[in-house]
Amino acid sequence: SLPLLKRLVNGLLDPVYQIIDASLQNQEYTREDNIITEALQGNPGFDHLYSDDQGEMIVAAHPIIDQNAVIGAVVLKQSTDRILEVRRDALKRIVNFSIISVILFASIILGFSVRLAGRIRRLGAEANNDIDIYGRLRTNKISSETASGDEIGDLARSISGMLTRLHQHNQFLENMPRTLRHEINNPLNALSTSLQNLEGQTDDKAKTKYLDSAKRGVNRIGMIVQNLADAASLEEALIGEEMEVINLHNLIKNYLANCKVVHPKVQFEYQGADLPAYAEICDFRIEQLLDKLVDNAIDFALPKTTVKLGLTASAQTISFFVENQGDPIPELIKDSLFDSMVTARDKNPD
Repeated sequence: SLPLLKRLVNGLLDPVYQIIDASLQNQEYTREDNIITEALQGNPGFDHLYSDDQGEMIVAAHPIIDQNAVIGAVVLKQSTDRILEVRRDALKRIVNFSIISVILFASIILGFSVRLAGRIRRLGAEANNDIDIYGRLRTNKISSETASGDEIGDLARSISGMLTRLHQHNQFLENMPRTLRHEINNPLNALSTSLQNLEGQTDDKAKTKYLDSAKRGVNRIGMIVQNLADAASLEEALIGEEMEVINLHNLIKNYLANCKVVHPKVQFEYQGADLPAYAEICDFRIEQLLDKLVDNAIDFALPKTTVKLGLTASAQTISFFVENQGDPIPELIKDSLFDSMVTARDKNPD
């Protein structure tokens, strides 16, 4: 392609060079006779001449002096065609090289601009197509330009990360009804079971036990509704809770007794310290946490196995644990296990 470009440039510039040569030939040159006459008069000289046969020439004449008298003249002629040709070729090479360089540079810039515009259009088109007409995300990432190492690649990876976070948030919002149902069902089930057991009891001690369990269920439902109503966002529902010093050992024991009532077909067992363990906490949030752990333990436990709850305490820390016997965590969800709304249940996805 480069030789073809050279031939094209030469073809375009040859008429220009011919015009320049013609303008040089039309110049007025000194006649050869005048130079010889001046030399015979004792005045050496030189000048440029032009003839149709030999072209442009340099003519020099010098007088021949003998005994202080001019007896003749020596005339030298040299054609300048070769000199002019070399000069013209050098000029053509410089001009041609400059023009070809400009064309190549402009072509490279144009090609780079076209490629850059195409990459940006592809990235923009994929980003637009990832959102449907209703504003819902169709995917959680983009593939265009994410492997590039330049600024457009950085932009693509930023957009992909943003889509991933938006996708997680949309999933969170889509699963919010099931989440709320799950949060309310636990205390609601406890309330229903306590009321059913309360109906057939005649023992005052048992009645008090079931009545306290029912009251706690009602209070938990009320707190959930109130926190959701007061909070501008779900995260704010966790802020501003009333803290009080509670014996966590008694809380676990009471919670375990309530679990045995709500889940009569599941075997529960307490393990850990039997000593009091006091901490400044919100007991409602602790019970919510235990609800989720126990529900997971029940759903993923093997049939006829025991679910164990326990408490360990040291001088600085207090730890809860829930243990069951079941299948290992699937490899596919290990990296996203603690993301919002992640589940591996085949049934009861709440």
